[in-house]
Parts: sequence; C-alpha cells; structure tokens
Amino acid sequence: KLLQNLKYKIIIVTNQSGIARSFYTEKQFIKLSSYMSKILSNAGIFIDGIYFCPHFNDGDNEKYSIECTCRKPKAGMLMQASEDLCIDMRKSVLIGDKLTDIEAGINAGISKCYLIDSKMNNSIINYMEKRFLVFKSLNSCAKFIENDYKP
Repeated sequence: KLLQNLKYKIIIVTNQSGIARSFYTEKQFIKLSSYMSKILSNAGIFIDGIYFCPHFNDGDNEKYSIECTCRKPKAGMLMQASEDLCIDMRKSVLIGDKLTDIEAGINAGISKCYLIDSKMNNSIINYMEKRFLVFKSLNSCAKFIENDYKP
C-alpha cells in the first residue's frame, strides 16, 4: 500500500514451473491470482499486472517444457510489463525473494533491486558486479524506498 501511495505501479512477475511440471494448471494459477488480487483490492491494494512464466525445460507438460525468454533470470516478463504498462525501467524498483529476481531486474535495466530475506539482517550484497540491499521484510523495504523516494 505504501508503494502504491508513492504512485508506483504494482506488478507481480513470477516463475511458475509447476505448470510445466503438471503440479497445477495454468487455469488454476490464474484462478489463484484472481483470488489474491481480490483479497488485496479489498484491502485497498491494486495489482496493475501479473506476469507469469509457465515454462520449465525439464517439465513433463510438452506444451510448456521449452526454453523461453520469460523465465527469470531472463528479463522477458519485465520487458513485457514495461511495454504493456508504459513503465520506465530506469525509474523502477524491483523487490524479489530470490537472486534470480535480482538478476532479472538487472537484466531489464532496473537499477534499484532489493532482496527480501527474512533470515538476514539488512545488509548490502555484491552480485553480478552490482550492489543491492537485503531487507528482512517487504514492509522494511517499502519504508526504505519511501525514504529514498525522489519523484
């Protein structure tokens, strides 16, 4: 909500290899995403877009068992969101919970990438010759962004 109040678009970008591995269907994932969006909107938080990659090279669902350009750490989903929603990646932030999220952000040209890792204290990590911050929670990260915010 804090980031939304700062006029950031809220985009979810997620790898969903479970679709390629037949753990669940694309339709089930879309239904879950719709439910999540509804719960968040009831709390006044609006998701501007959800992008997902159903692919996984070693999947057992032939339709999705392919090499793609969207699976993070590749930047395909981020670039699609940028195009669809007129997002300037240079003015964007990426918050992720895996190093592949950070790598995707860097690959997409996002200079402010933050990692959420509840097991770590707030710290700075060097990765791919880039420095990025690690936070214990989404809330602490959002508060940092608010303090660092420059429209």
